[in-house]
Amino acid sequence: MRSKTNMKIVLGKTKKWIGPILGVLCLFLVVKKLGVAWQDFRQVSLAASLLSAFIISWSYFFRAVRWGFIVRSVVPVRFSSLVIATMVGFFANAVLPARMGEFVRAYVLAKREDIAFTRSLATVVMARVFDIMVLVLMIIAMLFVVRIEDPIQIGPLNIDQSWLNGIAISAVVFFLALLSFLVLLYRAPDRSQRILNKLLAPISERLAKKVSDLLLSFVEGLKILGNWKSILWTSLATLLVWGFVIASVFPLVQGYPFNVEMPVGTALIVEVILCVGLSVPNAPGFVGTFEVFTVAGLMIANSAVAGDQATAFSLLLHAVQFLPVILMGFICMLTLDFSIMKFKKSSVEEVAEKERVQNNHGTKS
Repeated sequence: MRSKTNMKIVLGKTKKWIGPILGVLCLFLVVKKLGVAWQDFRQVSLAASLLSAFIISWSYFFRAVRWGFIVRSVVPVRFSSLVIATMVGFFANAVLPARMGEFVRAYVLAKREDIAFTRSLATVVMARVFDIMVLVLMIIAMLFVVRIEDPIQIGPLNIDQSWLNGIAISAVVFFLALLSFLVLLYRAPDRSQRILNKLLAPISERLAKKVSDLLLSFVEGLKILGNWKSILWTSLATLLVWGFVIASVFPLVQGYPFNVEMPVGTALIVEVILCVGLSVPNAPGFVGTFEVFTVAGLMIANSAVAGDQATAFSLLLHAVQFLPVILMGFICMLTLDFSIMKFKKSSVEEVAEKERVQNNHGTKS
């Protein structure tokens, strides 16, 4: 029994370091090739960088608008709470590991609007489902304009046409599987509860009971699945979000002194490859991983682009896309009565446990 406990502790500590280690390795691959690219970096106009930062900032406004369509299918909330929770959540993604910002976002909204955390978390999951839907569309669009003739080697990455096709197929399968699972949860919560119990009970009966108790509250957050009007508006808002994200890359691509002409679709290609790359375990702020997959996107767009220039561009894009988030997120964080720097997995577990106990008391009464 003690050996199993020790093994869990070791595995838990190991998982915490997977993202940072990968990030450091990726950053090493980037920085060691930087060379004289700083000269090109300085040639980019301040106007292009500011325009890019301005555009990416609007994408977060529309994320809050999009989230509002989802949340208000469940419970009325203030738009200010949606904006603050969104910005603090993305700020947390920039400074905390393991995408804790997604939990922080749900936690902040739950505290500010006095709603169940699991219900709030379900709306965050739904927002990500819409993101994946648009990502699938972007990948398909990219495949129409990209054809890799010769494999591209970037560190451990070996990118060819089959790699891109595999990403497209995997994204479609994952999206359909996730959407089907959530629809099943929403349409048949009791049946879903029984299925999850059967799957989890052999692993841990305690875990199965916890999940079962919290499931109904989580399902409440999926009510948008029964409202086609809200689905339509959320889809349109998601297209706006990603339209602004892609548009934010365009001024930097146009203003950067690349050694070759970059195609019009470069911004789309870079963002698609970035989304794929940032889905793996990452260091806080996606340090290293962001740069490697930006370079990959640029080389897919035009394999003749100089490696040093692609590297410097990746650092510039990272700074321009993250500094507005950090600034706005920090300002929004000042309005909160708790610090996200002390936010841990245990914080989520404590809130979820309280809700589970309350749900049990409510059922018994």
